[in-house]
Amino acid sequence: MMNRRLQALQLMQRIENQDLERLSRDLNDAQGRRARAEGEIAALDTRAGLEARSVMTESLPYIGRFLAELRREQDRQRQVTREMTGRIDALRDTVMASFTRGKTYERLGDDIRSAERCERLAREEAALSDLTTARFARQAVS
Repeated sequence: MMNRRLQALQLMQRIENQDLERLSRDLNDAQGRRARAEGEIAALDTRAGLEARSVMTESLPYIGRFLAELRREQDRQRQVTREMTGRIDALRDTVMASFTRGKTYERLGDDIRSAERCERLAREEAALSDLTTARFARQAVS
């Protein structure tokens, strides 16, 4: 009985561990995408600062449109950052819930193993008690 419970619990633990690994990969991916978007925003900001100081008269008609395009790209990257931040927060909560479930399964497994060990020790003690009683009875008869 206990063995079947323990096997079922171990299966649940493996499934939970696989789910936790998948969630961790998703979280890592989202954090990487957010970091790349933040890096892109900083690079675009640096580029806009350099281009705004351009002194070439030939480029003056195009600078305004170019800077507007840089701002649009920065806004797009900021949107990616906001989306990834929301996704990261949700994934963190899910990872923590999955981790908690995994620890619960682990504790239940420990409880089952402990109960099995107590039952085995009680059986061994009962068997030893029976042997001792039988030996004592034989010595009393002799």
